[in-house]
Amino acid sequence: MNPTSTPGRPHRGHARTAAAAAVLTALLTALLTALAPALAPAVAAAAATPQAPAAGHAPKPGHSPAPGHSPGPSASPGPSQLPTPVISVGHEHGHGHRGHGHPGRTVAAPQAPAASGPQLSIAVTDGRTSVQEGDQLTYTVQLHNIGRHDVRRLRLVQTLPAGLRLISATRRPATRPGSLTWRISLPAGHTGTFRVTGRVGHTPAQLLRLATVVCASAGSSTRPIVCGAHSDELPAGAVAAAQQGRAAATAASERTRREVLRPAAAGLVLLLIISVAWLLIRRRRRRISRMGSQQPGPS
Repeated sequence: MNPTSTPGRPHRGHARTAAAAAVLTALLTALLTALAPALAPAVAAAAATPQAPAAGHAPKPGHSPAPGHSPGPSASPGPSQLPTPVISVGHEHGHGHRGHGHPGRTVAAPQAPAASGPQLSIAVTDGRTSVQEGDQLTYTVQLHNIGRHDVRRLRLVQTLPAGLRLISATRRPATRPGSLTWRISLPAGHTGTFRVTGRVGHTPAQLLRLATVVCASAGSSTRPIVCGAHSDELPAGAVAAAQQGRAAATAASERTRREVLRPAAAGLVLLLIISVAWLLIRRRRRRISRMGSQQPGPS
């Protein structure tokens, strides 16, 4: 009698292989689907980040760097060595002078001096960064003639902030509602100093900062040679800044929460898929084992 194979037993290995392949495919598909939303922002950020040049790299003597190539730190000043940008208004016969910014202080920005015409710089400050109703302020305005020639018939105008009640001003300016005007001459290399004292009164509720602007012009021209400005934070500005800070903190917290929860959710989904797959494999193995034990042996 020819030996015969037991029905069902020769296909047991094939069934296990097919089941394992199906489970592996399902796991990979589910894993990619779950992790894709969490990994997409990180991949996009990494692709958009430019490559920084090597530290200390500098071009060799006689070698010109390629277009778009940035030299290393040895070839450029650090951030602390750079002047603070400030406000400037140019003039057809002269330009402002470079000044360094300070908290609550703004002076004229640099421009290349012209060959002729007034060359001036200006600074204004009250030595404060925040004020409230009832405070007494003293603005100090300094106008510098940095050129080589005397400047005559200068017109210096200070615009007073809304809510400031004028108390006194030096050098007898012409007074108008909301402004003061001085007419002066300034020798080469000299500095003119002007002081204005006032008291902060009631300010509009929507006003966030108390600001003053000072401009210098030549002769009868209304076009400024140079301007400077100073502003102090009012209580309404402090409230607005605090609200903006809280909104930024809330947005950052929400962003962090999403970044943490996405990978956690993906991990839970993957764990669930693995658990279900393991249960299915065990059930299938038990079924195959029962079917094999029920088949009759060879006759």
